[in-house]
Amino acid sequence: MEQKPKTRFEINVRLGRKITKLREASGISQERFAYENDIAKSTVARIEQGVVDARISNLERIAKGLEVSLPELLR
Repeated sequence: MEQKPKTRFEINVRLGRKITKLREASGISQERFAYENDIAKSTVARIEQGVVDARISNLERIAKGLEVSLPELLR
């Protein structure tokens, strides 16, 4: 059984990995994804790297762009 993340950094990294995996599975580049979802490419990159606490408004856009619900994205 996978351990729950203990720190904000661990949470950010796991979320970033999940977003990357879902985006890549859809066959879309970071640049195109950012453009189509009205998010700066640098913001998408930093969220995927887990180096920032993503704003909820960006997470909502990301979830919509990935065609998943926000709770599903955060799970």
